[in-house]
Amino acid sequence: ECARLPQMGEPFNQAWKAARDEILHIKRAQIQFETFRQKCRKHKLDDVETQTLAGLMHDLGHIIWFDDDETLRDKVIRRPEWLSKAIGFVLEDPPTNADAGVLDHRRLHDIWHNDRKKKADRYEAQEHPFFLRLMEKFDVSYRIDDHASLVGELVPPERPALPWTAGSDAPQPPLTVAVQIDEDPPGLMPWLIVRHHRRRFRGPEAAKSGLHWRQGLMLADPIHGDALLELIDRELLITVRGGYPAHLMSVLQDSVVSLIEERWPGLHGRYRLTVPCPTLIPDKGRCRGRFELDALRAFHRDGDEHVRCQACRARIPIADVLTGFPSVDLREEFARLHERLDDAETQRKRIADAASLERQQLVSSLAQSIRLVLKSLESESREAPRLFTLFPDHWDTWLLHWADPRYWGKTPYRLTLWCEMPDEQHPLCAIGSTRDKGDANAGEYVFTRPGEWLRRIAPLVRFMAQTAKLIVPVVGSAAKVALDETLLKGISEKLDLMEKLGSTILDGVDQPRDLAEHLEEAGHPFRQRAAGASLREFHALLREIDKSNRWGGLTRVLDKSSGDHLWVCEQHRQVFDPPLLPVSALSALGNSAAE
Repeated sequence: ECARLPQMGEPFNQAWKAARDEILHIKRAQIQFETFRQKCRKHKLDDVETQTLAGLMHDLGHIIWFDDDETLRDKVIRRPEWLSKAIGFVLEDPPTNADAGVLDHRRLHDIWHNDRKKKADRYEAQEHPFFLRLMEKFDVSYRIDDHASLVGELVPPERPALPWTAGSDAPQPPLTVAVQIDEDPPGLMPWLIVRHHRRRFRGPEAAKSGLHWRQGLMLADPIHGDALLELIDRELLITVRGGYPAHLMSVLQDSVVSLIEERWPGLHGRYRLTVPCPTLIPDKGRCRGRFELDALRAFHRDGDEHVRCQACRARIPIADVLTGFPSVDLREEFARLHERLDDAETQRKRIADAASLERQQLVSSLAQSIRLVLKSLESESREAPRLFTLFPDHWDTWLLHWADPRYWGKTPYRLTLWCEMPDEQHPLCAIGSTRDKGDANAGEYVFTRPGEWLRRIAPLVRFMAQTAKLIVPVVGSAAKVALDETLLKGISEKLDLMEKLGSTILDGVDQPRDLAEHLEEAGHPFRQRAAGASLREFHALLREIDKSNRWGGLTRVLDKSSGDHLWVCEQHRQVFDPPLLPVSALSALGNSAAE
């Protein structure tokens, strides 16, 4: 078995071995990565070799090094128990346990550097921000604010009174899915509490930290509705209420599935998504029967209209049970897209004029379509961004020659990258605001390309124009968005021109002409490639015109609250990877507590 492990039996460079052995002889529990680099330079390793060696030593358990986290990668941990002991002190802290898991940052000095502790158990103040960020990275806690964190494992065991009346007048009935798991998944609920902290309930009933307990939590998305997640034995019930509950339900389902697959790979294939039977039994309440969601969809696709519940024996209309759940059939799922692809300003006005519940329904249904579109491109977007706008830099001149494909390669084009933050997508700069040659630092580029290249990328251009048309009304209606208004100024007209560009180039070319056809050709959005050839052409262009691969500061992050990978700007990256708290701020809190 050992012989079959990766890297076993491969030759190991003697210079690397010498550097490794010197690092392993370091007695300190942790060192700066710069110290690691200097040790490697002594043995003539360049920067690429140094990072490769660090990654290899991390994989083999010799060190802990978080290369994928900008806030943690400057530190190399030599002794893992040094970390686990520090986290253990927090979990065992009596005041934090007594305060329902709320970790007051004023207590950090007492927890980690109390004079009553043995010297070996003390941690200097400069390490405290690192520990806090590490707990966030591994879903042990989340930051309520700069003064306190919540430790998910230490929330109270009692189920509080729940303010479900907030969604009782929703135009659609609530959706419920049960995740049935064959074995007990320890830590599931604490991890869910931490991963979904951005949606924690913030009403007066929630006090400081939110509505959660050992076996459940309630969420309140300011745009898409409320949700209740509760673990009963080995069954996790997810219930969503709102104007269009399908979107939030889809997000929560994917989040739970990605967490199970990540934390308990042995449970793969040993859990099921089921839908409760809707039958009400006199004097007994709702039937406890369950239908497997995938099986219902398969029956419905095969033309079956009813299914019999094994618990109550009732014949249930399949369509009624599936109402509100997004279809996995692309033709069906995107059939309504054309009516949403009107002028973006018209869409925005329609949403602004709607009553609150209708507005939520419209916005959430658009957000669901946007998410499915971006997921259909996810497998092809690991190395570079996917959301952009593209126009001829001089549109009037281009129109004069649009019928002549030879001219297409002579005119300059302006490419602007977008941030993909859910409900807050935006171009990285006001389109056309950079100088004539563009500005790679701002995420905008001006370039020329042959006409044949434009033919190959035209499906993606039209695809992205239609996607952006879905985005603009959602972003414009989200009250929490604090974007510079100039970023979306005149965007509707620009998107119309972008769609016209794609359509003009595609005229007479045997290619998918609209978003629904394009997605249908791509296959299932969660499993198959979409716009594969066009997106690869686009990424090749990006790497050529921005050799630094900075892409305006976009960073690929994992949104743990949905399981989606996103390319986000620096401002929104901090939502997923918050910066380290300054040592001085934590020290000041500790000093005030001591006084």
